[in-house]
This record gives sequence, structure tokens and C-alpha cells, in this order.
Amino acid sequence: MFIAQRQVAVLFKQAVSANVAVIGGTVLVVLACWSELPSAWLMGFFGYMVATSTVRVTLRLLYQRTPDASRHAASWGHRYVVATFFVALGWATCACFTFMGVTAPVQTVLVIVIIGVLSLAIPVLSVNFYGVLAYVLPPALTLVTGMFVTGDETQQILGASLATYAGLVVIAARKYAIFLKSGFDLQFDNARLVANLISEKERIDGLNQELAGHQQELEERVKRRTAQLNEAKEQAEQANRAKSEFLATMSHEIRTPMNGVVGMTELMMNSGLDDRQKHFARTIRESAQSLMGIINDVLDFAKIEAGCLELRSQDFDPRRWTEETASLLDGSARLKGLSIECQASSDLPALVNGDAGRLRQVLTNLIGNAIKFTERGRITVTVGPGESEDQLRFSVADTGIGIPEDQMDRIFDSFAQADGSSTREYGGTGLGLSICQELLSAMGGSMQVDSTPGQGSTFRFSVRMRRVLSSTEPAVVTDEAAIEPLAIAGWHVLIAEDNPVNLEIVTEMVRILGCRTSVAENGRQAVEAVRQQAFDVVLMDMCMPDIDGVDATRMIRRHEEESGTPRTPIVALTANARSSDRRRCLDAGMDEYLSKPFSPEDLRSLLMKVIGGPVDSKQFPDQHGQESRKLNA
Repeated sequence: MFIAQRQVAVLFKQAVSANVAVIGGTVLVVLACWSELPSAWLMGFFGYMVATSTVRVTLRLLYQRTPDASRHAASWGHRYVVATFFVALGWATCACFTFMGVTAPVQTVLVIVIIGVLSLAIPVLSVNFYGVLAYVLPPALTLVTGMFVTGDETQQILGASLATYAGLVVIAARKYAIFLKSGFDLQFDNARLVANLISEKERIDGLNQELAGHQQELEERVKRRTAQLNEAKEQAEQANRAKSEFLATMSHEIRTPMNGVVGMTELMMNSGLDDRQKHFARTIRESAQSLMGIINDVLDFAKIEAGCLELRSQDFDPRRWTEETASLLDGSARLKGLSIECQASSDLPALVNGDAGRLRQVLTNLIGNAIKFTERGRITVTVGPGESEDQLRFSVADTGIGIPEDQMDRIFDSFAQADGSSTREYGGTGLGLSICQELLSAMGGSMQVDSTPGQGSTFRFSVRMRRVLSSTEPAVVTDEAAIEPLAIAGWHVLIAEDNPVNLEIVTEMVRILGCRTSVAENGRQAVEAVRQQAFDVVLMDMCMPDIDGVDATRMIRRHEEESGTPRTPIVALTANARSSDRRRCLDAGMDEYLSKPFSPEDLRSLLMKVIGGPVDSKQFPDQHGQESRKLNA
């Protein structure tokens, strides 16, 4: 009874935000299709979605205002699932629009909206698994069936990818539902334990008054209850560890299919497409990268909430680091006719120690926001020493739309932007500044903002960075132009990967680099392959059946030591993106680590880093002219 009440309460608590997202997606669909489909259809679709969303919100209000609603929680939950199914039928109708002769860009918008709908099912509806099924299956089945029946081979491949993604969403939702139920069970057990402890304490107080001679017995009972409290504490810690593991699993499960989408799109763009087809493929890639950015924001936010955020320290030159970070976004700024200026104080320390990666995440987010909300003018990035010796102070100023004074306090709230129109016009999850605040807090810093509507905004933040007094210079990236290009055509690369889609992607990327490939479907095959012949490099997946990539690497390194054979470079290619996973790989004897999804250029750069030199990326051999063979099990 308690668990059902908690589940329904959580379900209705999220009803308003969920239905706001539904209306937002509906508006986006109507606007995208307005010039290509009959307006009567679109207004009917809009009216239907508004009506079904209104029903769900009304159910929430009735549930809150009904005095004994919690006693019939299961019945209320069933009503909400039925209403959710009718909302899903509306999204299924949206999927049908894809096959009614609309143009490719509109098809892309519709597919992205439906993918977003499927993704929202995990955090919003997973508390009721049947609600996930009712919400996900109608639009997913409609879109996948349409792609297989009416589409060409490319759409059928995308349909298969979408079907796989929908299945993973359902699986992830099921795991999340089980995880939440375990949490409710723990809450119920803890509440019962607390009630028992209170009752027992009252009984013991009474016994102390009546039976003073039984003090020893009472002390033993107190010890037993203390042990129960320690056990409850251990259970709570286990629940927190389970949440961390869930975050890692979610990251892996989401990145694996996303690697398929991004990787296949990259390969498709290099397969002799005409300009129109390249435009379609580029749209898919940019949409996937945008979705990956949203997923990373959500996972980062979840890590921060779970207390799983990890910081790493390294020495770096703050002046050069700031210029390099700004240059990463220079291309985006130029596309809008903007310029980015970097200004460094003359008394800036030459070398500091801190988490350069997380600091780059903060600065990149602020510069990206400045570009997003600025139509003309420039973005100015400044860096200098802070108020104390161990502080750096940054500022990012733009000439954009500015922020109204009454909205200044909301911009740092999770899932919030200055107003709803910003979300519709500029996009985004509303998590960026919230994550930046948490990252800065973890690094001993803080952020402030000044803004004038119509004139621009200035974000300032300080962060603790220990000055490095040693004369040792930071590592300098070698200028590729000063190194003789290294010919890699003919290198023999072993690819250890059990996922067929990822295997195909990595194989094609390696072929583009002009290398010969061999394939191992698990860690045992990889170990046997290295024992039988020499390879220039091994690309090793971490998670494989039989023997995983980490254990396989240890076995290969042990074989090299015992036999005296030369060391083979081993690179981890994995959807696990935590720093602890990277440490596991390096500790096992791997030379480098690349998380999915990645591009051919990412793979090329990593191979050059491992083996020792750059490759001219403009002179890759024909991807169809290289040998590939599969090792026997």
C-alpha cells in the first residue's frame, strides 16, 4: 500500500512538467509542418494533444483534492496510464505525418521530436512501467513500421536503429522502475524501523523506572538496536552506491546506440553522397550531437545530485588554456558573424594546478550561451588573478539580448531559462548554468552575473587554482606541421568488439585510415589473436562476453612479459565515460582511452598519440580497398 501510494504520488508530481513538454513538442510539430500539411489536420492534432494533456493535469488536480485518494492509489495510477496512452496515440499520429510527403528537413524534425518523447519516458514515467509501455510503443512502432514499409535502405537502417533505441529506453525504464521500487521499499523499512525504535525506547524507559535491577539486560537490548541502526545505515549507503552504478549503466546504455547513430552518419557522409544527401546526413549528425549534449547535461546533473562528481588535478598554463578553450568555439561564433576576444592579465601566473577539464566545461558553457544569445557584436573573455593568491577570476561578456532583472534569480535554477520563449527559440535543457554553479562550488568558486536587457550580459566567476612554483613547464602539444607525416597505410589493427553495429563502425573508420583489420568478438579471441601474430595496435572494448577488455589486456601484458615479445599498443574504446573507468583501463596496461561516441578524426588523433605522429587527414585511402578478416573463435 505504501509503495503504491509513493509511486502514484511521484507520477502525479511530474504531471505538469511532462504535459508542458508535450505541448511544447506539439507546437514544434505544428510549426514545422504548417506549410506542408493541411492546417485542419494540424489544428486537429494540436487540439487533441491539448485535450489529452488537460485530462492528465485534471487527474492530478482531482487526486490532490480528493481526501482519501491515497487509499485508492492503484486506481488513480491506472487512470493516469490510460490518459497517457491517449497522449501516445497523438504522437503516433505525429509519426504518420513523416510519411505524408513532407520534406526531409521536416521529417528530421518529426523524428527528433519523437526520439525526445521516447527519452522523456525514462525520468518522467519510469515510476510506472506500464505507463512507459503505453507512452513509448505507439509512436515507436508507427515510426519504425513506416520506415520499413515506405522507406529506402537508409531509412530502414534508421528504423532499425530507432527500434533498438526504443527497446533500450524500455529496458532502461524497467531498470529504473525496479530501482525506484527498491528505494520505496527502503523508505518503508526505515520508517517501520524508526517506529519500532521509538516504541522500544518508550518500553525501555518504562522498564528502567520499574526494573532498575535489570540494567545489564537493557544495555544488551540497546546494543542490539544500535546494530540495527548500523545495518540501516549500510543499507542507505548501498542504495547510494546502487544509484552511482545506475548512472554508469545509463551512460553506457545511452552512449552505445548513440555511437551507432553518430558513427554510421560519419561513415555515410564519406560514402560518395551528393550534396542533398550530405545535407540530410549532416542534419542527422548535428541533431545526434545536440541530443548527446542534452544527455551529458542530464547525466552530469544526476552525478552532482548523487554526490558522484569527481575532480582531477593537473598543471596547465591558464593564459594558453583560455585561448585554446575560446578557439574551440570560434567557428560557431564566425558562423553568426561574431568575434571572440581573449584578454589575459599581465600578472597572471604562468602555471596553476586544478581540474582543467571541468573548468573548460564551465567556460565553454558560458561562451556557448553568449554565442547563442548574441546576434551581432562580439564576446569578450578575460582571465586574471583573483582576490587571493590561489584564485583565478574569469569573465565572459557579450552584446546579446540580456536578461530581465526579474529573471536573474531563475537562470541558475535546474531545468530553467529566463522565460519559456528562450527555450522555444534557442533550445537547451536549462541545466547548463546549474551544472556550472555546482562545478564551481566543488572547485571552491562562485559565479555572478550583470546584465542589461538589449545590451548584453557579463558572467563572472572565480575558482581556486593552486599556483605551481616549480619551473617545470606544462606539457606542450607538438605542432603537427613540424613533424614529418607518418604513413599508416598497411598497419594491421585488431578490433575487439562484441556489438555488431559498433564493430562495423570502427572497422570502416580504421579502413578509412588505410589499415588492415582483424576482428575478435570477445576478450578470449583477442588474447589468442595477439599470441598468434603481431599487430600494430589493438582497439579493445571494455565490456565483452567471456573475458572483458580489462582482463584481456592484463592477459596480453602478462604474455608479453613471459614471452619477451614487443609491447602492443592497446586503446580502450568504450561507452563507459567515468574517470574511474579510465583509471581501470590504464591500470590494466592500456595505453589510451576513447569514450563513445567518437568521430573518425577522434580515432585518427588518438592513434597518432599512441603510435607517435600525425596523419594528413585529407589523404585517407579509399575505404573499400582494404582487407578485413574475422578471427575464428
